[in-house]
Amino acid sequence: MSEKNGHPPKETQDTLWYPPLNQAVDPAAIWHREETAIKEIGVYIHIPFCLSVCKYCPFNKYPWQAAYEEQYLNALKQEMRMTAEMPHVRNAAVIAVYFGGGTPTILKTAQLLELLELCEREFNLSPRAEVCVEANPETVNKEKLKALLDQGVNRISFGVQSFQDNFLKAIGRSHKAHHSVTAIETARRLGLENIGIDLLYRIPGQTAADWEKELRQALALGVHHISTLSLHICPGTALFEEQAAMKNRPDEDADTAMYEKAQDILENAGYYLYTMYDFVKKGKECLHHLINWQAPQGEYVGMGAGAYSHINGYTFCNYHRLEDYIAALNGVEARPRPPILYGRKLSPEDRMSRFMVLGVYCLGIGKEPFYKEFGVQMDEVYGETLDWLEEWGLIVNGPDAVTLTQKGRVYVYTISNAFYTDEFK
Repeated sequence: MSEKNGHPPKETQDTLWYPPLNQAVDPAAIWHREETAIKEIGVYIHIPFCLSVCKYCPFNKYPWQAAYEEQYLNALKQEMRMTAEMPHVRNAAVIAVYFGGGTPTILKTAQLLELLELCEREFNLSPRAEVCVEANPETVNKEKLKALLDQGVNRISFGVQSFQDNFLKAIGRSHKAHHSVTAIETARRLGLENIGIDLLYRIPGQTAADWEKELRQALALGVHHISTLSLHICPGTALFEEQAAMKNRPDEDADTAMYEKAQDILENAGYYLYTMYDFVKKGKECLHHLINWQAPQGEYVGMGAGAYSHINGYTFCNYHRLEDYIAALNGVEARPRPPILYGRKLSPEDRMSRFMVLGVYCLGIGKEPFYKEFGVQMDEVYGETLDWLEEWGLIVNGPDAVTLTQKGRVYVYTISNAFYTDEFK
């Protein structure tokens, strides 16, 4: 690996799903199940609609469209019923349900409750299941929040992004800072004991003092989980096209300083960093995150347009376009069919690579779980990679685990990418 100013090259884009999906897959093969042991899985449900599209957002989302809403929800419910009947899901215990987006709370309360009720009816929800809904602060009120909690929602993740109106405007958010404060305070008064928020740093024009102010506001509100996310400006987004914003963006040194400032302030306040960017009060970790990243990664099924799944030795993705997704499930061309766009059957090499690529996002990987999963020692497979990562001071390669150093936390995406297979490097 080449050196740059005394440091390894710093990757700035995380890997949300791995390995890349580049194959046509047979749904019948995905859902075939031979073993009878009951497994624990997660469920993800994607609501792609938003009040407005944020300037920085790279996810599969669309401005709310009345013409598509009913068709989309009908298709989603069809997929949920279809998926629940699949052999690999039917007897599994669902330990986490996550409604993401988009903006799930853009839906009417009755529509959300219907989806929650369908989850309870069709899937085998564990009594201890985490049921989480992402929410835009301006799309909830006391009545909606109470209805969600009464229906079994026990975690809400508010897309706060910033407590300062000027920065919300800069990134194209439609809500105001007071909406976030009101939503969080309302949820707490209703007795919700697991409230998460997202906060962005490295916003164009943002200073270290601005960032500290954001963190202090979060602490004052007493939230349980704080995701601190460096603003990655993706090509193709509106913010990427705004040259003034790009020029006014804090540089990489400021980015690192803001990340370290979050660690200092939040850890001193009793939070701990359990993933690359999630700070939490002990016992309030997001199970959905752990299923996705902690090695060995758990299995989960994603439903909705553009949703990803990892189950039964396959990773796969649904159609992204609303028209394609709806057509597959509403039987426009033929009888309803799984809305799978593409995927990949994981080879043994893929599985080992995925174990490491995503596992480092939880800041450490145990060696015994690796051996138990694959029947070979981690150092036998990745010894050379572990050696140079340790030489750079990014990890400690101990006898029982590989753990990220403080420097490694800053270079987590570089570490992750180091474990790509040759096919994808």
